[in-house]
Amino acid sequence: MDNTERIWILVPVYNVESVLGKCIRSIQRQTYTNWQAILVDDGSTDQSGIMCDEYARSDSRFTVVHTPNCGLPAARITGIKQIDDTGYCCFCDSDDEMPNNALQLLYAEAKRSDADIVCGNVDRILKKFPISKGSNLSCFANPRVYEREEILSKLYMCCFGGGGFPVNMWGKLYRTGLIRSVMLNMDSYPKYFAEDLNVMLRLLPETNRVSVIKDLVYIYRVGGGTSKFMPTFLEDNIMMYHIKMRMADKCTSKLDVKKLVGIELKNVVVSYLIMCEKCHRYPTGSLDSEVRAVSALKEVEESLTMLEGDCSGLPGINQPLIDRDYGKICCLIRDKVKKDRGKDWLKKILVG
Repeated sequence: MDNTERIWILVPVYNVESVLGKCIRSIQRQTYTNWQAILVDDGSTDQSGIMCDEYARSDSRFTVVHTPNCGLPAARITGIKQIDDTGYCCFCDSDDEMPNNALQLLYAEAKRSDADIVCGNVDRILKKFPISKGSNLSCFANPRVYEREEILSKLYMCCFGGGGFPVNMWGKLYRTGLIRSVMLNMDSYPKYFAEDLNVMLRLLPETNRVSVIKDLVYIYRVGGGTSKFMPTFLEDNIMMYHIKMRMADKCTSKLDVKKLVGIELKNVVVSYLIMCEKCHRYPTGSLDSEVRAVSALKEVEESLTMLEGDCSGLPGINQPLIDRDYGKICCLIRDKVKKDRGKDWLKKILVG
């Protein structure tokens, strides 16, 4: 096997002491052996940072960078700054794993197709139990190479509410010079949400060739804090709304991309209000005042002009949003939270 080119593996780490060892051991087992991993400890308050140092002492292929907690996007950029433009690189979140032959499969295809990005398939697990064998996204039903014209007309739709191609940064191999150029020149990025999408929005228009393979190259651990109040959720998504609107003209799809972005923001706002009600956290004091404050945002007002024909999201919410019927909006939000209580309880039991 050709191992002549180094592959950089960038791993942001934050408070994952219970699963970090599984992630690192999966990297160590790679059949493609010419790799170097950068572990960015993003201000962990558990034993994760200490564990990173211990692995680096026993395996010279690991380098550790410790930083104050600044969030995943900043941690990834810290990692990108540690490497040069040669070879290829990939990303692995510290609570996930890579199959033993992941790098081998991705690198072989990169050389075969001369692709700037190689995208592989993903398994998902909950606790120790598999919940999916690969993604059902349409690109994996017909894996092939996409040239620049099709990247912009088909794959790029994934960044604007369309499906078919994964926006996640993991599960892919990148030409290092390309990904560094994009990430080091981003003018803005969210702190905790849509960080992968933010990069893909900038990256795909700069990409000449993408190859999709059906092989499994990543194991994603399902979980997370969707039942918790997330202070930057709305702020980050408003930022992404502006970035998407700015980048929309690069997408050559025949669909109305800006309308899709507007509809998506409407659904984000509803999700935010549901989260506020579930957690009884209202920055303005109450659900009613939060509804009024969010509805007054100029971005939200703009998005509500794009809802003609939209049936997505919470049933019945569109017209009350357009009419500023705050009482009706609150009722729909509270009813949704009541209906979700059983599902949320089950999720809490399963995920922990």
